[in-house]
Amino acid sequence: MEKLIDELYKEIILDESLFFRGIPLGSMISSVEKIEGTNFFKRTGNNPSYEYLKDIGEVERLELYYNFNLDTEKIYKVNLTFDTYPDFYFQEETGKGLSDFVQLMEQCNIEEYSTIHNTLFDKIFQLFTKLLSDHEEEESIDEIFNKKHNSFKRFIWHINNEKLHDKPLRLALTSYLDDKDLQNIKQKINIQLEETI
Repeated sequence: MEKLIDELYKEIILDESLFFRGIPLGSMISSVEKIEGTNFFKRTGNNPSYEYLKDIGEVERLELYYNFNLDTEKIYKVNLTFDTYPDFYFQEETGKGLSDFVQLMEQCNIEEYSTIHNTLFDKIFQLFTKLLSDHEEEESIDEIFNKKHNSFKRFIWHINNEKLHDKPLRLALTSYLDDKDLQNIKQKINIQLEETI
């Protein structure tokens, strides 16, 4: 399991810096292809972006969005979401079905099947804490994912350091269990880095 977690961490964090994908905000959108590849969907309109979907690990999924200014073609936001499916590991280990997993989940007893999610979140949190010091804001309430078993938490850093970037930045690291669809329960880690001006 440790080897899988290390491999997944390296898929999520390509560069152990504030610019965790190795592409600083303010870079030209065309530079993304050199690192992420050419297999993306280009969204145009009010909120243009390059969107990447990558299946990694056993059953994990990585979604990446690079938002850019249509006029300058410069990136102003990177949004990464990593999904893992604890019910898959539960069913694989126990041979029991989804209804048994849902019962455990609602009792907040899925820690044993959440190792990938929890370990990765802790490693990413430690990286950003090391780079940026303690977070400035913390949220533990969400409108949708507000039950105890959702374990919603978000840490926010506000970065105003011209040595790192010429504009103020906001970094948010979020973790929660998404059970909107009981046939598709997933634990999510979201990293969002964006210019605030």
